[in-house]
Amino acid sequence: KHAPPMPEKAETQPQVHHRIFVSRKVIVKRCSEDATDELITRQYQALGSDAIQSIRWKHRPKKGSFKSRATVTFKSATLAQQAVALGDFDIAEGRQARVSLETPDPHDMLLFNCPWDLDEERILNHYSTLGPDSVTA
Repeated sequence: KHAPPMPEKAETQPQVHHRIFVSRKVIVKRCSEDATDELITRQYQALGSDAIQSIRWKHRPKKGSFKSRATVTFKSATLAQQAVALGDFDIAEGRQARVSLETPDPHDMLLFNCPWDLDEERILNHYSTLGPDSVTA
C-alpha cells in the first residue's frame, strides 16, 4: 500500500494589521480673528442642530500675523467625517478655512492595562531617564 500524498504546505502570508483611527474631532485651520462659534455652527447646521458638542479655539500671534484654529468635537465619528466631506469653506474676511479630521500625534503614547492607582507623577518618574523634556503631561 502506498501512503496518501502529503498535502502541500500552504504558503504562509504575512499578516497585515490595519490601524483605524476614528475621531469625532475636526480641525478648522486658517480662521481669522473675527471667526466665531456661530460661524462654525452655521457651516455645519445641515448635520443637525445637536451635531456639535463643543468648539475649542486656539489663538496665537505668529510673526506679526494672527493664527487661529478651532477644534470642533462632533457627537459621532460619522458626523465628523460628514463635516470633512463638506470641505473647506469661507470663514471670514474672504479667508478660506481648511478642514481636516484630527489625527493622533505620532509622538503620543497610550498606556494600557495600568493599575487603577497609577498617577501622572509615577508615569513622569518612570520615564525621567529619557531626559527632562522627553515627557509632557
